[in-house]
Amino acid sequence: MIETDLLIIGAGPAGCSAAIYAVRAGVKTVIAGGAMPGGQLLQTSEIENYAGFVNPVGGFEIMDAMHKQCKRLGVEITPDEVVRVTGEKSPFTVSCAG
Repeated sequence: MIETDLLIIGAGPAGCSAAIYAVRAGVKTVIAGGAMPGGQLLQTSEIENYAGFVNPVGGFEIMDAMHKQCKRLGVEITPDEVVRVTGEKSPFTVSCAG
């Protein structure tokens, strides 16, 4: 069982961005990445309009960098897939497969 202040469901760009801001604010953060951490971005071979990149970059490259940044900041990324969230207010209980 993992206890954390914040559980983010999904390890794609939005989940990683949320985790980075949360951990910088001092919130203990875990990401449940599921079977395919990185989401649809991993299926994108070339991105030409991503800020900060002069040349096209692959989706895998961006997600790899985001995951590394999260881990460097202390975010735990698990391969667990969330199957149920119970509770009406904090603290919630989250059940995972994996």
